[in-house]
Amino acid sequence: MILIDFSSIIHRKIHTSVENIKPSKKDGKYITSEFIGLTKYYILQDLFSIKQEHGSNFGDLVICLDKSADGYWRKDVYPGYKASRKKGREESEIDFGEVFAEIDGLINQIKNNLPWKVIEVPKAEADDIMLVLAKEFNKYEKILIHSPDKDMIQAQRENENVFQYSALTKKWIVPENKHNHMDHWIMEHVCLGDAGDEVPKVVDHTEFSKSFLDYLANSGYNIKDPIEFKEAQISKEEKTKLIVDFDVYKLNRKKESTGVKDIYKDIKFGPVTLQKELEKFGSLDKWLDSHPLYRPHYERNFKLVMAEGIPSEIWNEIIVRFKEAACSYNDKAFEQYLMDNELKSILMELPNHFKIQRELTADDFGW
Repeated sequence: MILIDFSSIIHRKIHTSVENIKPSKKDGKYITSEFIGLTKYYILQDLFSIKQEHGSNFGDLVICLDKSADGYWRKDVYPGYKASRKKGREESEIDFGEVFAEIDGLINQIKNNLPWKVIEVPKAEADDIMLVLAKEFNKYEKILIHSPDKDMIQAQRENENVFQYSALTKKWIVPENKHNHMDHWIMEHVCLGDAGDEVPKVVDHTEFSKSFLDYLANSGYNIKDPIEFKEAQISKEEKTKLIVDFDVYKLNRKKESTGVKDIYKDIKFGPVTLQKELEKFGSLDKWLDSHPLYRPHYERNFKLVMAEGIPSEIWNEIIVRFKEAACSYNDKAFEQYLMDNELKSILMELPNHFKIQRELTADDFGW
């Protein structure tokens, strides 16, 4: 099967169509109707291209969706997970509410009228679906994960039948230590977090900034670090008030406010520093025990970024929905959708991908 990270495709194609169309604006937002047709075309074209390029080796597509209506399960583990995404969409010149409503219509068409399974599970992300299906079914068939997400690399651990391809780089993603259980990759990935998903590093939020320490001292509190702050005999209301009233914000390279309060010290910590720390302490365990917050942060990150952290009820529901998902080709209904949405050029490509139940005529293409 070919596991499709549909959210990745959607966002790439939205921005590509906006760049190419350069739509007009109303009330500071691009007019959705001016570019959404091209967005749908790009999405369908991409899906057909993936099927044509990889179908003979890997089989049919499985469209994997995010289901955020009830919030992702990862936010229950760490509230800061993807915390700025909503604000980013609200401030964007793209009206994502309108765009997603249109894309939902396209998803329904794919689900009901194309011979591909469409999988979504409450509180789960496409990442969860791809990881679970890759781990559960790789023993029966070859699996291609079509996603640029580095989190998916772990699916290749001890799995010779799992492959990953990035449409961004146009390259296969093969970890150097695929045949060495990828222990180093896992350790590094968990320790360094994932900035794109706002998963912090293990060392983040372990020290207060100088400005916050000065603020606490001026407020009458002799507190030196986050652990003392947590354990201090101060009411929850007073702690909340201290943070709310603190008005010093981090600055970007242009010395502009980032909107993020300067509470925690920015600790420069990358792969090289991590390796030096491991060599200094002799092992990962000894390093994690060198600070009281490192191990709980590591355990949190492991749950957030590794397949083993996916809750069992979500894991099982993914399998159930995959097995129950229908996939049938209703050519006339899909053709009508294409005609109604001015996607006749896609209609011309259908014979190359599916068995057409009737002969297409010039009228289908507006000739």
